[in-house]
Amino acid sequence: MPEVQGILKSRTFGMGLVYTVFQFFNLIARLIIRLEVTGKENLAALKRPYLVCPNHQSYLDPFLVTSQYSFDNFKNSFAVGASQFFESKFMQSLAAFLNTVPVDADTQLLKAMKASAVGLKHGKILNIFPEGARAFDGELHEFKKGAAILAVELDVPIVPVALDGFYKVWGRSSGKISFSKTQIRFGKPFFPREIITAEMNNEARYAAVTEHLQSEIERMLGEMRK
Repeated sequence: MPEVQGILKSRTFGMGLVYTVFQFFNLIARLIIRLEVTGKENLAALKRPYLVCPNHQSYLDPFLVTSQYSFDNFKNSFAVGASQFFESKFMQSLAAFLNTVPVDADTQLLKAMKASAVGLKHGKILNIFPEGARAFDGELHEFKKGAAILAVELDVPIVPVALDGFYKVWGRSSGKISFSKTQIRFGKPFFPREIITAEMNNEARYAAVTEHLQSEIERMLGEMRK
């Protein structure tokens, strides 16, 4: 797939510059929106490939989640982004720098899944938001099963990630930015084979993994909000 070739190339120098910008962004977030991050040790002990699956609250989410990675994980991570955001040449160049594959998942779902699978098969980390869209209210909304399908079929682990407070900072359909406290918690990774059984058909397997992922993020959000 030509669209995926960019994320498979080794661009240490270029990615080093991008990583430095992300680290500066992370520092600013810790100072201004009081970002607290826990659970990063769960990433340090994990070998690629795997999926990182956060809930989705704001425009800031993908930048602040990936800014928590080590440089090696950062340069080996990728996402499949909505193509309508990357139509201009400048945005296409930006997508390449951010290791993002522009695909319209709503109209080209199979293509998006294939692009994701190719990256994972090459030992990459896939950043994917199971809700698909940013939540209006900070609550969890229905999870799509794309992440579960990839994890089940490729036998790769999922890292659940809970984000909280970001919808208050820069939420969906909001042009205002406020300075509220924010939190990121990386949960313990799990393999689909720990959840599913041999008696389940594929649809039941995907549903079980999706439900477990959502319940783990919901549990972490509950702990973070106490």
